[in-house]
Formats: sequence, structure tokens, C-alpha cells
Amino acid sequence: MTDAQSHKPWQQLDDEPIEWFARFQVYLDLGPFRSLTAAYRIWTHSNGKPSKTASDRAQQFNWDQRALAYDQDQREGEAARAAAARQRRLDHFDRIINIISNVIDKAELENLSKEEARALLPTLRPIYARLLEQERLELPTLPEPDKHPTDNWPKLFEQANKLLETHPPIEENDDDPR
Repeated sequence: MTDAQSHKPWQQLDDEPIEWFARFQVYLDLGPFRSLTAAYRIWTHSNGKPSKTASDRAQQFNWDQRALAYDQDQREGEAARAAAARQRRLDHFDRIINIISNVIDKAELENLSKEEARALLPTLRPIYARLLEQERLELPTLPEPDKHPTDNWPKLFEQANKLLETHPPIEENDDDPR
């Protein structure tokens, strides 16, 4: 990668004096709703309007365009961080669901009597409802279910973390017939 390719528009320009670059940094740090007037007031410690020199330098060094490029880069970075965090949550949910599925498979629930199955419903129903609720938050296009009071529901993450502590991740093994 050459210097020209790695240079970001909001970095100091070759012909930009350090004093004006420092002032541009003040302007940049004001965020998307920045103004030359607000920046000028900060660096001059006054309530005045920008001088003609300040306006000319801001225009000469393309402060508006450089700031827009910076804002775009910040938005893209935030979007990438949000996407990564979402993927971590989805991976965590998948791991929890796999663990719960494995526990259910090992419990051979299909062999339960009707009474035993009914006895488990108060525990299983809230877990299932919470998983669906979390999935709905991640995939907001799913239809809204009927609203049910959740005040007495156990916390999914507390239960899931207990499961995670007692059941280590399942290692994939090509020799395993499962």
C-alpha cells in the first residue's frame, strides 16, 4: 500500500500548516453537527464569528469534504462493530440452543409420561419463549406473538450460563457417528 492509498482525507494535508491542521481537528471533533463558527469560538475563546482568514483556510483545505469523509468512516466503523457484536450474540444463542438441544436429546424426553412432561412445562415454556423473543429482536421481520406477562419468567441468560458452565462446547469430530 502506498502513502497515497493509506492517507485519509482527514489527516494533515501536505501543504496544510500544523496550526491550521490543529484547528481542523477542533472542527472535526465537534461531530456531524459541527460548524466553523463553533470551532472558531473554541480556538479563539470568544463568542465571535469566524474571521475571513479562518473561512478562507477552511475552504482552502476542504474542511467540509474532509469532515464528511471522516464522518462516513466513523459510521462505517460503527456499523462494522455493531455487525460483529450482533454476530457474537447470534453465535452465543446458537451455542445455547445446541447445548439445550443436546440436554433435551440426552434426557430422552419422548419417553416421559404425560404427567412428567406436564411437570416440565413451567420450566421449558419460559426458556423457549425467551429464545423466541431474542430471535425476534435479532430478526425484527418475524410476526409479533401475543403479549404474555414475563415478570415471573426466569432469566434466560442466567440459566444458559449455568448450562454453559456445566456443559463444555462440543468438539466436532469426523469419527463421531452422531
